[in-house]
Amino acid sequence: MNKLVMGRPTGVNGAVLFGHFTDTAPVAVPAAEAAWHLIAQLYYGPSGQCTPRRITEHRAGSGDAAPLRKSVSYFPWASDLFTTLVLAVPRPDSDAAWETPDACPWEEDLPSPLQPLPPLTWPGRMLTGRFRHAALLVPAEDGRTVTDAYLTWSTHEPPHRVRDPYQVLDRRRDGDFQPREADGARALWRDLDSLLLKDSRQDARRPPPLEHLPRRLLSPLRVRAYGFDQNGQQKDSVWFRATSPQILQWQEENDAQMAYLVKAATRQRSRPVTGWTSPQDRLEDRHRRERRPVAEGQDQAGCPQARPVGRCRTHEVLAGRRVGVLASH
Repeated sequence: MNKLVMGRPTGVNGAVLFGHFTDTAPVAVPAAEAAWHLIAQLYYGPSGQCTPRRITEHRAGSGDAAPLRKSVSYFPWASDLFTTLVLAVPRPDSDAAWETPDACPWEEDLPSPLQPLPPLTWPGRMLTGRFRHAALLVPAEDGRTVTDAYLTWSTHEPPHRVRDPYQVLDRRRDGDFQPREADGARALWRDLDSLLLKDSRQDARRPPPLEHLPRRLLSPLRVRAYGFDQNGQQKDSVWFRATSPQILQWQEENDAQMAYLVKAATRQRSRPVTGWTSPQDRLEDRHRRERRPVAEGQDQAGCPQARPVGRCRTHEVLAGRRVGVLASH
């Protein structure tokens, strides 16, 4: 049970004060809660040692990491649930995908773990058919709680290469792209340039559901991020979620000037203190560290408001369009 329930001490995650649980006295969880932990394991579960499973004469006891492990996902966030769900449905890659038969794993017979993986069809199998773990939950006699669980590998076949539609992709040094990793200490505003600028940039690609959003819905839309700070094997650090202000109205295709101003602000605030030589930069950094009140005639960064060019003009425009908080925190 401790292996199933996220947050309980187990393995390398046992040296933290998650709670008083031991394998010798497992504590059951309600069936509904166990279902949530099951979903979390299928998407964020670890690689490495697991419950051994014998299919042939070989008894394998290791598996691969789940498809979303150590990643962060981004979704358009509307004022109501229905609009949020509709906007998050990924677009198919081709017209033929609309006609291809598609099923989620629970809608078919259990596949053989030794057979090749079925093709990833849109949208069900693409979103729910990439699991690398198999799970068996043992219910109590009344079916209200789960008293035991087995987690093991589901396949050792190479995974299909497919882009998760809710991730930002960053270019690696070798020119290929990889999903942006979750970082519990990283603020969401540092990702705004990747969410607002077009997908044609060379260093990052934004999630497809943020493309081609209806123009009449842009003004109230936010971005909701969900992430799990983990390493690639067993260690779990922290879950997190964050919600942006109503910034999708400033996507590059809708407001290019504002999109690049937001980019300039996030880049300035991401610069390390070491190596700054400008007196104005040092003044701004001192204001932030000491949390000084802003003097009359200065903007939130300590820059003269009337200065018409350079970084101070950027801060002035951002503050005037109600995103100064993104640049100053």
